[in-house]
Amino acid sequence: MRRWFAEAGSAALALVLALVVWAVAEQAGNPSGIVRQVPVGIRGLEEGVAFSHSVTAAVDVRLRASSQVLTILRVEDFEAYVDLVGLEAGEHRVPVQVVSSQGDVQILGIDPGSVDVSLESVAEKLVPVRVEVMDSPAFGYDAGEPQVEPTAVRVSGPSQYVESAEVAVAEVYLRAARSTVEARRLVSLRAQGGQVLSGGGEWTPRIVTVTVPIEQRPGYRDVNVRVRWGGQPARGYRISEVAVDPSIVTLFGSAAGIEAAPGYVETMPVNIEGASGNVVERLALLVPENVSVFGVQSVVVSVGITAIEESAWVQRSPIIQGLDDTLRVELSPQVVEVLLVGPLPRLETLRPGDVQVVLDLTGLQVGTHSLAPSLVLPEGLRQETLVPETVEARISQVPTVTPSSTPAPTATTMVTGTPGVTPTITLAITLTVTPSSTAAVSAATATAAPSSGG
Repeated sequence: MRRWFAEAGSAALALVLALVVWAVAEQAGNPSGIVRQVPVGIRGLEEGVAFSHSVTAAVDVRLRASSQVLTILRVEDFEAYVDLVGLEAGEHRVPVQVVSSQGDVQILGIDPGSVDVSLESVAEKLVPVRVEVMDSPAFGYDAGEPQVEPTAVRVSGPSQYVESAEVAVAEVYLRAARSTVEARRLVSLRAQGGQVLSGGGEWTPRIVTVTVPIEQRPGYRDVNVRVRWGGQPARGYRISEVAVDPSIVTLFGSAAGIEAAPGYVETMPVNIEGASGNVVERLALLVPENVSVFGVQSVVVSVGITAIEESAWVQRSPIIQGLDDTLRVELSPQVVEVLLVGPLPRLETLRPGDVQVVLDLTGLQVGTHSLAPSLVLPEGLRQETLVPETVEARISQVPTVTPSSTPAPTATTMVTGTPGVTPTITLAITLTVTPSSTAAVSAATATAAPSSGG
């Protein structure tokens, strides 16, 4: 019997040791870790009950996983939640549950393991909309009573939240407006005392349409500023733009003076005589009698001066580039026409070398090629039309010339004479010329009278 107990004890001890070894090996192969601040959500909220708040918004999750999985785990791989099925309005302590999208993760613990949840019954009510005008219209104008559509929003959510909502506010900016302002604006819920309510409830609509009437006060009037100028731009230039800043000014004065004033005020004249560029000047205003201008006494006038654009046709022979020395080219046509557009003064001073038509034959071999030439134009001019748009280039090999030998000329001398008389020497030279010569010489005769000899 003792032997049996001894053997049983040995077997039990061996089993325990095996379990310890297995646990150690398992822990070594699947280490533990912690994922912190996993957000807590809610599930199973009953109808007629609203989630008010929770004491804990996030939990830490202790887990075990393989070393490979542990290194890639993220907060997004876990979902922590509380199940509110069957819970009514009131305070509740609810256990937190965690699931992982990684299948081979073992959840060891959650800290904290439960959270306090406050549930309230759902409430609903209409809250009026109030418009708050944040600034003012332009000087001399008054803003009327704002109008809003709709005039109320429906608020729903936890009863405490709904009860605290007093008004929905829409803010609008007039930004020195001179006419009625109409805009769509977001509304925010405010509690008593103006505190903004956020979270916990809903309200519809969230956007309302606000209208603020803007009217001008008696004795004030907005008028345009009219620019006066004198002279003419330089030859070949024109006025392209006239601008003034500000373009509208406000007159104020007696009702009779405002009524009698024209619908504009003029500037002092700006001189543009001979101008070939923009003219910018600050000029005084010519204000009618019995009225004044609010705020400004002078304006900035800008007169744009631009060259008059014209067009002109020019003819050019293409300039060849990139042709190999062993090749020659024949162009068809040999002259192209270019329609140029640009400032008239630039066209009138155009020189032949200012416009070039270039034909690039780099890398082309023997054959017929259709090429689009490129243009080199002076600054300020642009190409409108090219006729023709392509040029035919026939490339051929340069012929090889073989020189021929030329035989030496032969000469025959004949001397004739009479005793006592100066002899006459006749020299006959015969030249043989190769056929490639353009002229043939058959013979030449020279006569000389040498001095007498003994």
